Amino acid sequence: MSNSQNQDWVLDGKELEYLKKLGSGTSGDVYKGLYRSKHVAIKVLKEMTEDKERDEFKKEFKILSAVHDPGIVYFYGASFKPKLCMVMEYCARGSLYHVLKEESLDLSWERALQMAKESTGGLNALHTNDPQILHRDLKSLNLLVTEDWHVKVADFGLSRFDIAEALETLKQMRGTFAYCSPESYYGAKYTLRSDIYSLGIIFWELFNRVIKKQYEQPYSEYKSINFDFQIIIQAAKDNLRPTTHANCPTILADLIKACVHKDNDARPNCDEILEVLIEAEQEYKANKAKWDMAILN
Repeated sequence: MSNSQNQDWVLDGKELEYLKKLGSGTSGDVYKGLYRSKHVAIKVLKEMTEDKERDEFKKEFKILSAVHDPGIVYFYGASFKPKLCMVMEYCARGSLYHVLKEESLDLSWERALQMAKESTGGLNALHTNDPQILHRDLKSLNLLVTEDWHVKVADFGLSRFDIAEALETLKQMRGTFAYCSPESYYGAKYTLRSDIYSLGIIFWELFNRVIKKQYEQPYSEYKSINFDFQIIIQAAKDNLRPTTHANCPTILADLIKACVHKDNDARPNCDEILEVLIEAEQEYKANKAKWDMAILN
């Protein structure tokens, strides 16, 4: 990226006002703040940081500044002084993971299908970018939900452009084990369809939450699993997957199964997934009573 392009997203740190700490990660802290009278999220890199971590942070800038799409969290820019930070759209409801865990939320099929569509649309914006972008850490914790319930793909710390220079990095297993595609365990190159596997696990979380009216972690039904790394081993070697509830509408159960297929090439792409989700919406509208009966009381 040239210097002239860089200038487009360099902000004056003096224009940022920090209001409240939202959370903490390995590379830094996230705050709710103000930028030119707008509420924003500010991700600040921890001070005593190695050059390598600073480089990773800058890679995230480049990914965020490359894609402008309603399904991607909006990137205002980055500031280098007085702190190294990036400024993004503030999503008032937090992560999809936290939304699903909210016990008072009555999640309908309609809303879940909309969230599934928007998650897929955001991922599609990355996959159709030139060059293509691999998220590599897609999970419900990295999908953010706005005040008016729109889902945005976020957290691009592990994301990479699918280019020759990134080949070695793309052969390294990264992300959260429950969402990692089985081929990653064997050191295969990360591909667009590896992201699709992660999306399939998110669909399982969403639709299972609708049916059971309470959140369950993927693979939590397997009591023999005590450590996260056991998940990726059993997913890769034994084709273990989260159990889709018997009440799950067939069209959605089949979609999850296709997304988490052991064969990378057999998984659908984002466009194909969106087609199925639109069909599922139509099926729901035509059979509301039947679909709603699948929800446990």
